Amino acid sequence: FTTLMLPKIIGTLTGYIQSGALSIVIIKKYSLIILAVGIFNYIANGIWNYIFFKNYYYFDSEVRVRIFFKALSQSPGFFKANPISDIINKATSDSANIADLAGYGLMTLMDGVLFPCLVFYYMFNISPILTVVPIIALPIMVYFITLVSKNYDRRYLSLKKSMDSLHESALETYNGIKVIKTFNLSSIMGKIFMKMVDKNLDEELRLQRINTLYMPIVEIISGIAAVISF
Repeated sequence: FTTLMLPKIIGTLTGYIQSGALSIVIIKKYSLIILAVGIFNYIANGIWNYIFFKNYYYFDSEVRVRIFFKALSQSPGFFKANPISDIINKATSDSANIADLAGYGLMTLMDGVLFPCLVFYYMFNISPILTVVPIIALPIMVYFITLVSKNYDRRYLSLKKSMDSLHESALETYNGIKVIKTFNLSSIMGKIFMKMVDKNLDEELRLQRINTLYMPIVEIISGIAAVISF
């Protein structure tokens, strides 16, 4: 709300300038208002971010603890059906994803629902016709983001399998460390492990390359819509 107040205040000052009614008193008045709005916005954003981002660490810790105690209560048959590497992966990368949802996800949801509603409300009051142009751009944006998301899901599953294989290889190495030292297989096992690490790195980089496409798509389409509106 405070973010949208600043353009409104600047617009009011511009109106005073155009009408020639601008005076020192008005400048001082609105300068104090802008300063107060800026301070309030800074404090409100600090509280907002603290409330949401503290959930990230809480959920990350809580999910790891629950997975650990849940695994301890399972029967031996459970570990035959579910490899230890898969459980480790759930306790690391999956818990971080759940924490992202609790922190960044909720914040993005709130900012993505409330803020656009306020923006469209102000835009509609200024010009209903120009408001239609950004709304038309939304389905186009959703279409391209959906295409990217399909590829993202595929890459994420591939990365998850790579992580499982990496954890499984590490566990097998730890369990067979005596055999490896007895037959002097350290260098061979080290090369095999490094190949798996490099493969996992490649999968992670591919996933991050796809992840970097989201912001340019939003910015480009939003920019084109803004240019058309002007």
